[in-house]
Amino acid sequence: MRLSERNWRRKFGSYCLKRRVSYLSERDRPSGIIVLVILEILLGVLLLLGAVGRYERASAHGEAAGIMIILAALSFCFAFGLWSGKTWAWIGSIGLAVLGIILSVFILFIRPTLGEGVYLIANTVMIYFLIQPRVQRHFGHNRV
Repeated sequence: MRLSERNWRRKFGSYCLKRRVSYLSERDRPSGIIVLVILEILLGVLLLLGAVGRYERASAHGEAAGIMIILAALSFCFAFGLWSGKTWAWIGSIGLAVLGIILSVFILFIRPTLGEGVYLIANTVMIYFLIQPRVQRHFGHNRV
C-alpha cells in the first residue's frame, strides 16, 4: 500500500520531508525527470563512443579516452540517481553538463565535429530541464 503525502506526514512527521522524494510513486515524478534520465544516458553513450574513437586513433589519446570513460560512468550513475530522486544526482548532473558545455565549445573552435555539436545541444537541453521549478522541487530545492 502506497502512502499519500498527507498520510506520510502523519506517520513520519515533517523531519523526513526532504528524504521522502525517493519514495514517491511514479505518477508523482515530474515528466521532465524521464527526459533527464534519457538525456543523461545519451550523454554517457556519446562519451563512450568518443572514448572508443579516441583510443582507436592513437595511443597518445589514451588518457583522454580514460577520462571520457570515467565521465561516462558518472553519467550513468547520475541517470540512476535522477530516476531515484537523489539530490546529489541533480547537483552532479548540473556540474557535468556545465563542464560538457565548456569543453564542447572549446573543442568546436579547435576541430568542429557532428558529435561535439550533438553533445553541446544535449547538455544545453539538460541544463534547461534541470532548472525547471517542478524538477527542482522534486529534488528537494523548495526555494524556487
